[in-house]
Amino acid sequence: MKNKTIKKLITVFLSSVIIFNNSYKISFAENSKVVYEDISNKIVTLPGEDLFLNFKQIMPGEVVQQDIEIHNKNKITVELFLRAEPADNDKFESKELQDISEELINILKLKLILQVEGKEDRVIYAGQASGVKNKSSENYGDMTENILLGEFEANSKANIIAELSVPKELKNKYQNVESKVKWIFSCNTLSSGVNGGTSEDTSNKNVITGDNSSVILISILAGASLIVLVFVMMRKKKNN
Repeated sequence: MKNKTIKKLITVFLSSVIIFNNSYKISFAENSKVVYEDISNKIVTLPGEDLFLNFKQIMPGEVVQQDIEIHNKNKITVELFLRAEPADNDKFESKELQDISEELINILKLKLILQVEGKEDRVIYAGQASGVKNKSSENYGDMTENILLGEFEANSKANIIAELSVPKELKNKYQNVESKVKWIFSCNTLSSGVNGGTSEDTSNKNVITGDNSSVILISILAGASLIVLVFVMMRKKKNN
């Protein structure tokens, strides 16, 4: 146990060195997890509420990667969905901080790639880190609506690769700005069919979520977390 802890600390430290000294490299450190638990029937995020452990102290021009493992530990089959919402007002100390956070989250670019064993990698979203759809031809998807991640049988897994891109020309006004967005994972449980298949349990379609809580309503479960916490460390521009 002690050796594992030491290894984890070294990994995080080495990644920090890359972040501070190499502005144009893809860097990654610690993976995070989204787990649908068996006994509690809740979706939980590990190791904590912030899934984006690697999106800290980033530099202009960087592309930073975060791997998020999806694991259905329940004995039932579920359909898992993902959507994004703006962070709630009470997550900011002032209206000014909220405004600049929203500015930055719409400047940063996010790409989500879903990996499922035995299937080709699939881009499920590409666009503003806020998840809001815009008209650019380079963008794909709309995170303000539920995105189906797939049907997960008991003990099955998948992986989401999140790539955050920071424009090289990012202005100094965003130095040390913390940007936030809320991600909500929800799922439909699937009951066993007569012929051994599965059918959707449609007994309840309401979803109630809080910023840092999970609520189960019969067939729907949603877990919401503030998962993008970005500290942008800008290098001062030197006069030519």
